[in-house]
Amino acid sequence: MFKLRLSIDKVSLFAQRFRDKEPNSPPIAWDGEVLHIPDEFTASAKALFAKGFALTPDELKAYAAFVRSQTEVASVNVDGEEIAADDDSVRRITMIAMLESDASSKMKLKTKGGKYAVLDAAKVANAMAKRVADCMNKEADIDDAIFAGTVTSKEQIDAAFKSIR
Repeated sequence: MFKLRLSIDKVSLFAQRFRDKEPNSPPIAWDGEVLHIPDEFTASAKALFAKGFALTPDELKAYAAFVRSQTEVASVNVDGEEIAADDDSVRRITMIAMLESDASSKMKLKTKGGKYAVLDAAKVANAMAKRVADCMNKEADIDDAIFAGTVTSKEQIDAAFKSIR
Protein backbone atom coordinates (compact mmCIF):
# COMPACT_ATOMS: atom_id res chain seq x y z
CA MET A 1 0.00 0.00 0.00
CA PHE A 2 1.12 3.50 -0.83
CA LYS A 3 0.86 5.75 2.25
CA LEU A 4 0.11 9.43 1.91
CA ARG A 5 0.19 11.60 5.02
CA LEU A 6 -2.47 14.32 4.88
CA SER A 7 -3.99 16.73 7.36
CA ILE A 8 -7.64 16.13 8.13
CA ASP A 9 -8.74 19.26 6.23
CA LYS A 10 -7.32 17.85 2.98
CA VAL A 11 -8.47 14.22 3.21
CA SER A 12 -12.02 14.71 1.94
CA LEU A 13 -10.97 16.85 -1.02
CA PHE A 14 -8.18 14.47 -2.00
CA ALA A 15 -10.44 11.41 -1.63
CA GLN A 16 -13.15 13.00 -3.80
CA ARG A 17 -10.67 13.98 -6.49
CA PHE A 18 -9.08 10.54 -6.36
CA ARG A 19 -12.48 8.84 -6.79
CA ASP A 20 -13.21 11.14 -9.74
CA LYS A 21 -9.86 10.32 -11.36
CA GLU A 22 -9.83 6.61 -10.51
CA PRO A 23 -13.45 5.41 -10.33
CA ASN A 24 -12.39 1.75 -10.54
CA SER A 25 -10.05 1.95 -7.56
CA PRO A 26 -11.03 0.07 -4.45
CA PRO A 27 -11.86 2.38 -1.54
CA ILE A 28 -8.93 4.19 -0.01
CA ALA A 29 -8.63 4.15 3.77
CA TRP A 30 -7.59 6.90 6.16
CA ASP A 31 -6.37 5.93 9.62
CA GLY A 32 -6.46 9.43 11.10
CA GLU A 33 -3.01 10.36 9.81
CA VAL A 34 -2.33 8.49 6.59
CA LEU A 35 -4.31 7.61 3.47
CA HIS A 36 -3.70 4.03 2.37
CA ILE A 37 -3.89 3.70 -1.41
CA PRO A 38 -3.49 0.44 -3.37
CA ASP A 39 -0.02 0.22 -4.93
CA GLU A 40 -1.32 0.08 -8.51
CA PHE A 41 -2.70 3.63 -8.02
CA THR A 42 0.48 5.13 -6.55
CA ALA A 43 1.44 7.10 -9.66
CA SER A 44 -2.05 8.52 -9.99
CA ALA A 45 -2.16 9.49 -6.30
CA LYS A 46 1.26 11.16 -6.49
CA ALA A 47 0.26 13.13 -9.59
CA LEU A 48 -2.97 14.25 -7.93
CA PHE A 49 -1.13 15.26 -4.76
CA ALA A 50 1.40 17.25 -6.80
CA LYS A 51 -1.42 19.39 -8.25
CA GLY A 52 -2.10 20.80 -4.79
CA PHE A 53 -5.31 21.56 -2.97
CA ALA A 54 -6.57 24.80 -4.42
CA LEU A 55 -10.20 24.41 -5.41
CA THR A 56 -10.97 24.22 -9.10
CA PRO A 57 -13.52 26.59 -10.64
CA ASP A 58 -16.06 23.73 -10.82
CA GLU A 59 -15.52 22.93 -7.14
CA LEU A 60 -15.92 26.60 -6.23
CA LYS A 61 -19.13 26.84 -8.26
CA ALA A 62 -20.52 23.73 -6.57
CA TYR A 63 -19.67 25.22 -3.18
CA ALA A 64 -21.34 28.52 -4.13
CA ALA A 65 -24.50 26.61 -5.12
CA PHE A 66 -24.44 24.80 -1.78
CA VAL A 67 -24.05 28.04 0.20
CA ARG A 68 -26.81 29.66 -1.88
CA SER A 69 -29.20 26.82 -1.08
CA GLN A 70 -28.38 27.04 2.65
CA THR A 71 -28.77 30.82 2.66
CA GLU A 72 -32.11 30.64 0.85
CA VAL A 73 -33.66 28.56 3.61
CA ALA A 74 -32.32 30.61 6.51
CA SER A 75 -35.00 32.46 8.43
CA VAL A 76 -36.22 35.87 7.29
CA ASN A 77 -36.83 38.81 9.59
CA VAL A 78 -40.20 40.49 9.21
CA ASP A 79 -41.21 43.21 11.64
CA GLY A 80 -38.56 42.00 14.09
CA GLU A 81 -39.69 38.38 13.99
CA GLU A 82 -37.54 35.54 12.64
CA ILE A 83 -39.70 33.30 10.42
CA ALA A 84 -38.58 29.94 9.03
CA ALA A 85 -37.86 30.07 5.30
CA ASP A 86 -37.40 26.39 4.51
CA ASP A 87 -39.08 25.10 1.35
CA ASP A 88 -42.26 23.96 3.15
CA SER A 89 -42.69 27.27 4.96
CA VAL A 90 -42.16 29.25 1.76
CA ARG A 91 -44.76 27.17 -0.11
CA ARG A 92 -47.34 27.47 2.63
CA ILE A 93 -46.89 31.17 3.28
CA THR A 94 -46.88 32.01 -0.43
CA MET A 95 -50.04 29.95 -0.95
CA ILE A 96 -51.82 31.72 1.91
CA ALA A 97 -50.71 35.14 0.66
CA MET A 98 -51.96 34.34 -2.84
CA LEU A 99 -55.31 33.02 -1.64
CA GLU A 100 -56.07 35.97 0.60
CA SER A 101 -58.20 38.49 -1.26
CA ASP A 102 -57.46 41.23 1.26
CA ALA A 103 -53.97 42.55 0.56
CA SER A 104 -53.57 43.53 4.20
CA SER A 105 -54.51 40.12 5.62
CA LYS A 106 -52.70 38.99 8.72
CA MET A 107 -51.73 35.48 9.68
CA LYS A 108 -50.27 33.82 12.75
CA LEU A 109 -46.81 32.45 12.08
CA LYS A 110 -44.60 30.50 14.38
CA THR A 111 -41.32 32.31 14.91
CA LYS A 112 -37.90 30.76 15.16
CA GLY A 113 -38.17 31.18 18.93
CA GLY A 114 -41.35 29.09 19.04
CA LYS A 115 -43.90 31.83 19.77
CA TYR A 116 -46.61 32.98 17.37
CA ALA A 117 -46.63 36.42 15.81
CA VAL A 118 -49.37 38.05 13.76
CA LEU A 119 -47.79 39.24 10.52
CA ASP A 120 -48.85 40.50 7.12
CA ALA A 121 -48.94 37.43 4.83
CA ALA A 122 -47.93 39.34 1.69
CA LYS A 123 -45.04 41.05 3.50
CA VAL A 124 -43.67 37.70 4.69
CA ALA A 125 -44.07 36.14 1.23
CA ASN A 126 -42.33 39.14 -0.35
CA ALA A 127 -39.43 38.90 2.12
CA MET A 128 -39.01 35.22 1.26
CA ALA A 129 -39.15 35.89 -2.49
CA LYS A 130 -36.59 38.69 -2.11
CA ARG A 131 -34.28 36.32 -0.20
CA VAL A 132 -34.43 33.75 -3.02
CA ALA A 133 -33.82 36.42 -5.69
CA ASP A 134 -30.93 37.92 -3.70
CA CYS A 135 -29.38 34.47 -3.33
CA MET A 136 -29.67 33.65 -7.02
CA ASN A 137 -28.20 37.02 -8.00
CA LYS A 138 -25.34 36.59 -5.53
CA GLU A 139 -24.55 33.11 -6.86
CA ALA A 140 -24.51 34.46 -10.43
CA ASP A 141 -22.12 37.25 -9.38
CA ILE A 142 -19.88 34.73 -7.63
CA ASP A 143 -19.86 32.42 -10.66
CA ASP A 144 -18.80 35.39 -12.81
CA ALA A 145 -16.04 36.23 -10.30
CA ILE A 146 -14.86 32.61 -10.27
CA PHE A 147 -14.64 32.70 -14.06
CA ALA A 148 -12.73 36.01 -13.87
CA GLY A 149 -10.35 34.53 -11.29
CA THR A 150 -11.19 36.99 -8.53
CA VAL A 151 -12.95 34.45 -6.30
CA THR A 152 -10.64 31.56 -5.49
CA SER A 153 -11.67 30.31 -2.04
CA LYS A 154 -14.57 29.10 0.06
CA GLU A 155 -13.92 31.96 2.47
CA GLN A 156 -14.60 34.53 -0.25
CA ILE A 157 -17.85 32.76 -1.13
CA ASP A 158 -18.93 32.64 2.52
CA ALA A 159 -18.16 36.34 2.92
CA ALA A 160 -20.17 37.22 -0.19
CA PHE A 161 -23.27 35.44 1.10
CA LYS A 162 -23.02 36.98 4.58
CA SER A 163 -24.37 40.23 3.15
CA ILE A 164 -27.68 38.42 2.54
CA ARG A 165 -28.02 36.85 5.95
